[in-house]
Formats: sequence, structure tokens, C-alpha cells
Amino acid sequence: MTRARALIVQDAKIVLIERRRGNHRYDVFPGGGVEPNELPAQAVAREILEELGLEVEVGDLVAEIVFDGEPQLFFRATVVGGELGTGAGPEATGRAGPEQGSYTPVWVPVDEVSRRPVLPACVARMVVAAITDGWPPEARGFGHG
Repeated sequence: MTRARALIVQDAKIVLIERRRGNHRYDVFPGGGVEPNELPAQAVAREILEELGLEVEVGDLVAEIVFDGEPQLFFRATVVGGELGTGAGPEATGRAGPEQGSYTPVWVPVDEVSRRPVLPACVARMVVAAITDGWPPEARGFGHG
């Protein structure tokens, strides 16, 4: 299943989802699966509202990777409404089940991203570089993540 994720940068901070599963802690970019008859950009907006409680305007596709044989698309997004932490989806409310671990949305200063276990790391590095060098003019393909 294709997955679509958001890169939401505001005031030199980025929204990540801090995941805890068993003894593991790592961060991921928010987003999720693209449903049948849904465009990836529509999936980003829907997933961000469900997971984070934020309304976003979806911008450019900036990165593509393949993970476990499935495409993952990363879009820039801008917050236009809502409040972080008010999502009503199963991840946000704990209905995803204990085996899925915890999902905590957090604003992280971009200059701290390189010191955190952010997955996929190639996209995390791209975000950090984009703050000083600007976003790539076209989507970057990273192969297998």
C-alpha cells in the first residue's frame, strides 16, 4: 500500500510522531496509507487531521522512498488550522491497541532532528539540509529506505 507522509515545518520546528514499541523509541513523519480512490495529497490531509488534529494545506512532493516494497511519498505541508494533539484517529486516541505501542505528536526543533532516531533517516537529513539550502526543486528518490 502506498503511504503518504507530511513534512510540517514551522518556526524552525518540525512535527514528528514519537513512537514507543516495546523497548524501542523512534520518531516518524506523520501520515499513513492511501485509501482506494484517494490521491496521495488527500491522504496526507486526512491522516494529519486524524493523527494530529491539524488541518494542513498539502504542498509539493519532495521525496519518495520504497520501504518493504511499498512506496512512501513525502509532501511539504503547512498548518492552516487545528491544534496539535487533538486527533481523533485510533493512533491518537490509543485505540490502535497496545501491541502497536504509543504515538505522541511532538514539535521538534529542526536543529535537533539529526540527534534523534528519526525514520527514514534519509528524509530526516533532507529536512535538516532544506532549512539552510532550501527544498529540492523536484522530488528526490532515495531508493530503499
